[in-house]
Amino acid sequence: MILKVKDDNGFWWRNKEDIERVFVSYYYGMFGSIGSKGVEDICEVVKNMISSEIDEVCSQEFYYADVNEVLRLDLNIPNNGKIQETLNKTFIFLIPKGNNPSSPNDFGHISFCNVTMKIVTKFISKRLKLILQDIIYEEQCAFFMGRQIAEKGLIAMECFHWLKKNTKGKKGVML
Repeated sequence: MILKVKDDNGFWWRNKEDIERVFVSYYYGMFGSIGSKGVEDICEVVKNMISSEIDEVCSQEFYYADVNEVLRLDLNIPNNGKIQETLNKTFIFLIPKGNNPSSPNDFGHISFCNVTMKIVTKFISKRLKLILQDIIYEEQCAFFMGRQIAEKGLIAMECFHWLKKNTKGKKGVML
């Protein structure tokens, strides 16, 4: 049991709710999204890669044969396209990295997600494998075996160099 914790501002908290808030804030800062553009803004500059055929592949119902192939179990996964909120819960176990941990940074974490959610994501990834080569740009190499992500770092450096040199003109978005 964690009796007290220090937040990012150096304040100590001893109340259970406050300790929980400090940890939630810490992990939200680590994994959350702050100041991201809306989906509409991104869709304006990214070419639509989804054809009606690709949409059809991804929109098929899941069948028992799919379930058996993935886990060799006979399960009934809902086919309504909505994931129940309870399936998307993750339990996070905090493990002290040393003696006398004082802040969230002093704890390691292990995340356990719901087994059913793992099954659903396995289905989705199996379907996406069929269409990835059609919807991912060649420049997005990290999604395919045999492509190197390191060379994309060089391309990014070249883009930033170009942007620094060419400060006059239109404003835009670089994705």
